[in-house]
Order: sequence, then C-alpha cells, then structure tokens
Amino acid sequence: MNIRLTTAAIAGVTLMASGCSFTAEDLARANNNRGDGYIVKVAVPDALNLPDGAPVRIGGVSIGKVRDVEAKDYEAIVSLQINKDTVITDAARARLRYTTALGEMYVQVEPSDQGTKLSDGAMLDRTQVNTAPSVEDALASASLLINGGGLGSIQTIVDELNTALEGRIPTTHGLIKKLDTFLGTVTQSQREIDRILTALAASSTTLNQREGTINKALTEIRPAAKTLAENTDDLAALLKQADKLGRTAKRIVDANRDDVTLIVKELGPVLAEVNNNSGAVLNALDGITEAAPYVNQAVPNNYANLWARVHLGAGLLNIGGLPTSGGSTGGTGGTGGGQLLPGVPNPLDIVGNVLGGAL
Repeated sequence: MNIRLTTAAIAGVTLMASGCSFTAEDLARANNNRGDGYIVKVAVPDALNLPDGAPVRIGGVSIGKVRDVEAKDYEAIVSLQINKDTVITDAARARLRYTTALGEMYVQVEPSDQGTKLSDGAMLDRTQVNTAPSVEDALASASLLINGGGLGSIQTIVDELNTALEGRIPTTHGLIKKLDTFLGTVTQSQREIDRILTALAASSTTLNQREGTINKALTEIRPAAKTLAENTDDLAALLKQADKLGRTAKRIVDANRDDVTLIVKELGPVLAEVNNNSGAVLNALDGITEAAPYVNQAVPNNYANLWARVHLGAGLLNIGGLPTSGGSTGGTGGTGGGQLLPGVPNPLDIVGNVLGGAL
C-alpha cells in the first residue's frame, strides 16, 4: 500500500514539473528587464528568428543583448540593451547575422569614431541597419539558378563558342595575345589614364559652372550661323577663288624660285648687320618716341606753318666773282657781264625781285 502511494506521489510531481518547465531561455528572458546599461533601438523590415536575449556583439565580443522585439508600422523594432561602458554613436551600423549557417542569430554592431553618443532610448537611422541573407534566401537563390537560371544555358554557350572558334584556334590565340598586350599597356598607363580622367572631370566641372555663358554664346551665334547659311554660295565661291589664288602664287614662286632664293641669301648679311646694330636702332626709335609728344604739341593738325627771317648783309651780297644786276662786277678781281651758269637766271636777280628791287 505504501509503495502504491509513493508511486502516485512521484507521478504527480513529474506531471507538475512537466507542465511548468523552466529552461535557460526563460532564464534569459526573466533577466531582460534588469541590469545596467542603456537602450538603443533599431528598425528592420524583417527580424527573422531573432529571439529575446540574443547577444549583441562588436567584433565577436558581447556588449549587450536583445531586450525585446515588437512590431510597429510593418517593421520590427528591436531594443538592444548595451553595456554602460560601451559607447555607440549615431554613425554606427547594425546588422542581423547568424553565427553559422544553421546557428543562432545575433546583432552585429559596427562602431564608428564619428558622430555623437546615442542616448538611452535613441534609434539608429534605418539606412544604417540591414539583415544578412538567411539560409532560406541562399537555398531559394540556388534553386532559381539550377532550375530556371543560367546553368542550363552554360552548355549552350559552350557549344556556340566551340562552333564559332572551330578552325580559328591560331587566330583566337593571336587575338588573346594582342588583348593581353593591350591590357598590359593599359595597366602601365594607369596613372596617365587617371590624369586624363581627372582633367576631364575638371573640364566638365568648369563647363557646368559656365553653362549660362555657353548658352548665351550659342544664342548669340544663331544670327551669325544664319548669315553663313544664307551666304553659303558666296563663301564657296570665295574659297574657290582662294584656291585659284594659291595655285597662281605657287606658279609664281616656282617660276621665280631662284630669284627669291638669291634675294633671301642677299638679305642675310643685311639682316645680320641690322641685328648687330639693333641697339642703335632701338635708341633712335626711343628718341623718336620721346619726341613724338612735342611734335604733336607743335603740329596739332596735319600741316605746319613755318616763318623765317633772312638777313643778307652787304658783305654777303658783294661776293667776288658774282655779277650784280646790270652786269656790273661786284668786288675786285672779277669780270663784269658774265654768268656762273649760262642760261640760268642770276640768283641775285631772283633775290632782288623777291625783295622788291634790284641788288
């Protein structure tokens, strides 16, 4: 009888224990609302199988845990309880990841030295939070590749390549070698290519900054383009005449080549002498330049008035050998009645007529 009672008691205790099981996960959840630190919230489109109490890590080191996950506006708001001695800035990034392909999920935080420290209850920007691909995503992508993707097309591509290259193997080898040489040259010229691209970028920036000026120039050039279009025939005729003139000039040069060559050779010493005396020429030109203002002041118009007073003394007029008016001889030692130049008027008569009487 005692054995039966003992068995019944053990069975009752076992049933009670099985109905009120207590696991390590429950222990973690029970401690979610306790502990020092601060809360940082992240919003993800899909929290996957992220459990409460999942670790929060930086570089494999645990810095906190997931406090809770709640749904709001079709998003999962995950509250992370961060240790108080860990600094998370608003420039940090967070990602939901698996420990292994079939392992547990955790939150990986990528810290940043930039930004300011997040306060208790602050939320990271949505653009700084993402979710790693899950095993289900990988299997779905593999299934798409195998069943309806490109694996079935690889054989077709290989067959088409074999058909295209059949009988052209040497040519293909040569092409590959040339391509290798070209790529090697491009690699060696990488700095030059970078410099060209940088210059093009700078030119593009300059053109973009001067867009208004370019548009204005294009607008103002329209009348000129219209005029050119209207006078196309005249321009064509002008170009034909210019071509004709060029051919004529060529014939002239060809016909006088020896003379032109001789002139050029003879000009050599002249130009050399001018070059040797360039200093004197420059000084003379400088003198003319300095005198130019005074000339402009003296001759304000395109003509100049000159006034002169001539004094002819008796001694100057009574020059031996020169006849006076009437054929008399002035001075001593001369014979009267003669002329210095037969057929030419006597200079003294000309001067006397100018002065209003004979000398």
